[in-house]
Amino acid sequence: MTEFFPGRFSMTSSNATRYSLIQDARSRSSTAWEQLVHIYSPLIQAWGRRLGCQSDELDMFMKRKRQVAARQRMR
Repeated sequence: MTEFFPGRFSMTSSNATRYSLIQDARSRSSTAWEQLVHIYSPLIQAWGRRLGCQSDELDMFMKRKRQVAARQRMR
């Protein structure tokens, strides 16, 4: 099954985020959070570049998001 979205990408069942990964992240699994960061960082950075963000701005944004995610896992 393939769902097409406006823009330049499509999401298939093979590259969709696993429900179990999301559940594990909600349970504060550090491994799940690391996987989510690994999967979605390039996509978020690509969106930022399309919106005109500079590399240093994107790096700072991603660093802050990783810090917030780390604090959430510690709660």
